[in-house]
Amino acid sequence: MTLFLARAVLGLVLSLNASLVGCGPALQVAFEKVAPIPEGRGMLYIYQDPLDPYSDRIDIQINGKDVSTLRPRGYFSYVVNPGEVTLAGTKKFSMISGPSITLDVNAGQVRYVKLYRDWGRVRSSDDGSKRGWYHLVEIPVLRAEKEIIECRLVPVL
Repeated sequence: MTLFLARAVLGLVLSLNASLVGCGPALQVAFEKVAPIPEGRGMLYIYQDPLDPYSDRIDIQINGKDVSTLRPRGYFSYVVNPGEVTLAGTKKFSMISGPSITLDVNAGQVRYVKLYRDWGRVRSSDDGSKRGWYHLVEIPVLRAEKEIIECRLVPVL
């Protein structure tokens, strides 16, 4: 009986701990602009739609290199050399639609790219749930700066 009680208490403590701190790394660092941008370089901010807290984790590639995994309400910044920069989202059994996005970034320039889910095009997943298709789109600075403040920093690989 005491072994059962000890296991029940341990299970309760672990459940409470998981519900309070979440599972996996917590996204706690609020949005901060990187300042100053390194001389002769450009800055990209890539973020996931903050109005979609149940979105999937999507791996982001920049110029073919895996750089981060965007989590729901997550963002990261990435310093790039001037010129064409190609971003793509990947995921096993991917729901990223359309071609990747290519930006022409100038030195000193800041660009914002949002990963969002299009519920106008819904597909059924393997488990029968409905899923929207994901898109990467460039967002105008004024709009992006209002949206990204709801996001939290994710690690860059």
